[in-house]
Amino acid sequence: MSDKPNNPENDKEQEDSTEQDSTEQETSASGEQAETSGDAAPAEDESDGKTEAESPDAAVPAPDRGGERFPDLERAPTKSTGRGMYAALVATVGVAAFFAGLSVPVLNQDPVTMSDLDQALLFLEDKIDQLSGDLQKLEDTMLTDPNAPAPQSQPVITADDDPVLGSVDAPVTMIEFSDFQCPFCARFYSETLPLIKANFIDTGLVKMVYRDFPLQSIHPNAIPAAVASECADEQGTYWEYHDILFENVSVWGPMDIPGAVEQFKAYAADLGLDTETFSECVDTGKYVAEVTDDYADGVAYGVTGTPAFFLGSEQTGYFPISGARPYPEFQFAIEQILGAISQ
Repeated sequence: MSDKPNNPENDKEQEDSTEQDSTEQETSASGEQAETSGDAAPAEDESDGKTEAESPDAAVPAPDRGGERFPDLERAPTKSTGRGMYAALVATVGVAAFFAGLSVPVLNQDPVTMSDLDQALLFLEDKIDQLSGDLQKLEDTMLTDPNAPAPQSQPVITADDDPVLGSVDAPVTMIEFSDFQCPFCARFYSETLPLIKANFIDTGLVKMVYRDFPLQSIHPNAIPAAVASECADEQGTYWEYHDILFENVSVWGPMDIPGAVEQFKAYAADLGLDTETFSECVDTGKYVAEVTDDYADGVAYGVTGTPAFFLGSEQTGYFPISGARPYPEFQFAIEQILGAISQ
């Protein structure tokens, strides 16, 4: 980045840049990729703190929290009630309906005439009237029928049934949504996780749960790697296999998918697994549904890239950390949660 004069606008730009933490964007099969030339994959910015995902099912991504720092811990999505919940619902329905339901065919032509614009405005006004009517019906129902079911609240963060590192009785849970081919996930694995493990996991204060969030459009071997790790878990060696994948990503990451799958089978043999059972598990995609379920949960929780973390407990709720943040941020968050639990 070139130097800029010291003025408020540039200061704000620098703060925005710092908060985004040089986020790497994932380009989906539609959208921005359609505007780029050729088939080149997006460049990976090595200064990044996370690899960014753009979910095709999410109209408005959750804000990137990669640059946020403690102590102002922000609670992850939990249940909401009352008028605040209703206002959020109205806003969500309105935005989602606009992006998902409104299309103005007359604006797809070039050049656009005044007549075209008039037709488009009439089309949009009609759609807005329909949406307003639906929202009015919802409001009337909520105000007049006390037995009407409440709108769905945002999902509560859970560890699901995914692999756990550490004592299951540890008071603090750290849930990681990760991608085995993501360079920033590998950075967390090599630089930050060893300190967390030594100081909190091995001492019985924190248990870590790994959940899959493969960014397949930019990491083509991410889903096969995740499936292979689940197949290793089936034979009781999840974390050993997890470590092998991160430590050797420079080997299997650049391979085509068939080559990577063969490499995954070789790692299973190195660990002394039943290779016939492992190969059948991988070749049949036995745990693809498990991997995609993790991904769907991550999207529902507001995950927009990898790695993404939720730290907390049922007592305190869960607090997000986005990106491969330095160890002191995790240390501070964990100590704050432990303090809240002990009160």
